[in-house]
Amino acid sequence: MGTTFENKRKRVEMNRYHLLQKMYRCQSDLPWSLDFFPGNRGLAVSLCAKNDYIAAATLLGAAEKGRAVFGGDTQANFPIEHEEALDELRRVFTEQKFHEYWSKGLELTRSESLAYAMNA
Repeated sequence: MGTTFENKRKRVEMNRYHLLQKMYRCQSDLPWSLDFFPGNRGLAVSLCAKNDYIAAATLLGAAEKGRAVFGGDTQANFPIEHEEALDELRRVFTEQKFHEYWSKGLELTRSESLAYAMNA
């Protein structure tokens, strides 16, 4: 069995792979898709575990935008990990910095969000 770091790295890579798959399925003219924003949430949780806090906060903001636009599920697929990631981000950042990165995610278009996620 691999180390914890290897497991986290594999999880990040799997989330990227799933985002890429969703990107090809989301070919409509709509700015967001119900199928896309949970992938951002999952990748954000993985990136937080990898200590990439800025990208995590930004992608959580982007995921929230998608949820708000389409009225999707308010509960994360992995609620415990999601809450742990939010707690970690609030511990690492001041409220102002957290809001700054979160707002950056809210401002991303779907294409920008995908590009950001793929480069995170």
